[in-house]
Amino acid sequence: MPVVVCLFVEPLEVALKNLKNLPVLTATFLLLTSVAGVAGSLEPKNQNDLTSLFKEITAQPVIVEPTSRDFNSVGRSVGKDVKNKIGQMIMVGFRGTSPKHKGVQAVMRELSEGSIGGVMLMKHNVVSIAQIARLTKALRRAAKSGGRPLPLISVDQEGGLVQRLRFTRFPSALRIARSSEASAASVYSKMACELRSTGINVNFGPVVDLDVNGRNNPIIGRLGRSYGKSPKTVIKYASQFIAAHKRVGLMTVAKHFPGHGSSLTDSHKGFTAIPKWSRTELIPYQVLSRGGSGKAVEMVMVGHLYNKLWGAPASLSNKAVSKLLRNDVKFKGLVITDDMEMGAIRKNYGWAEAISLAVNAGNDILLYSNTARYQPFLGRKIRDQIAASLCTGGNRSGCIAPRIIQAAFNRVIRSKRNVARLAAYSKPQRCALLARK
Repeated sequence: MPVVVCLFVEPLEVALKNLKNLPVLTATFLLLTSVAGVAGSLEPKNQNDLTSLFKEITAQPVIVEPTSRDFNSVGRSVGKDVKNKIGQMIMVGFRGTSPKHKGVQAVMRELSEGSIGGVMLMKHNVVSIAQIARLTKALRRAAKSGGRPLPLISVDQEGGLVQRLRFTRFPSALRIARSSEASAASVYSKMACELRSTGINVNFGPVVDLDVNGRNNPIIGRLGRSYGKSPKTVIKYASQFIAAHKRVGLMTVAKHFPGHGSSLTDSHKGFTAIPKWSRTELIPYQVLSRGGSGKAVEMVMVGHLYNKLWGAPASLSNKAVSKLLRNDVKFKGLVITDDMEMGAIRKNYGWAEAISLAVNAGNDILLYSNTARYQPFLGRKIRDQIAASLCTGGNRSGCIAPRIIQAAFNRVIRSKRNVARLAAYSKPQRCALLARK
């Protein structure tokens, strides 16, 4: 029988009023303060050992539900706590290769103040393995100095033509699919170890698009980024990619949902439709979201891909993200947009409009490469725009409900906790063995 532990952080009279509704089965501990919210439940490993339960509770971040008191009735300004939660939904690119660079200093400040929850490294941030390690260490320290959660530090490192770190040339997905699973496992283990040595903790891969249009597809098939046309083939090799990274404590991101393989244009450049898309393209996501032992993907990247079934680019469509990915595929992990500065969005939607649509679609993280027009404090600007779009009084058309922010924040915190566990329980000696081969 589980023990439900409820931590109240609200006024005493409210807590007592709510107490009669709590499904307390064995023991309830009340912690009363003057701040609004309620957080979580845990089941102890040993139901007779409540001491061990308290140890688990103190190790978990308290997730506080926003209430009307978090919002200021004057204008649309919101409380600091809510802004911090919004910040965890934002990932940006930046300029610079060391903490001495003004661009790095700006993004470190954003991490420290909670304006952003993660960063994306590009080729212009990369000089050497040791340099990246120093940079990521500085980024983690910045977040820690502000009492913020572990930052997600990401990179595109698929292999082939798409790899930001070029110290080791890894084969493309197309070439990998011509080899054995054992060979793929070996290649991806080396890739994951190299990333681990730099302090990066998220790899934007594997690509699980089916190679529907072959070389007629300018951004997937022509570049050799797909493992093949068959879902079975894609799943087989993508599983090796995911497992290799997970073994050394890195998160992976399946992309580009719901399937970029059936496109004939490049969403980096402009509007991209996938009129011949089929539900077969969902199979890799369905299988990899469950995974086998150690092979379940932690994140999914949603592409800016239009089909009349969801009525907008998938990244901006609630039908695509919340219904197709969450309800149909039953994916429970983190959902991140493809770069919101790509032509498919930037050329067809207003900046503020795209942000509101992406959040309301159900994305947990909005990704901005910060390359279209570089802004040192872009993350802060995005956070403030989301905050200004919240439904804080009358339900304005297109406003963002606080529950959407809370749900995304919960998933981000859970995922960050998981990546910390992955790193703690991974086996770095695997990398040492590979290095000696």
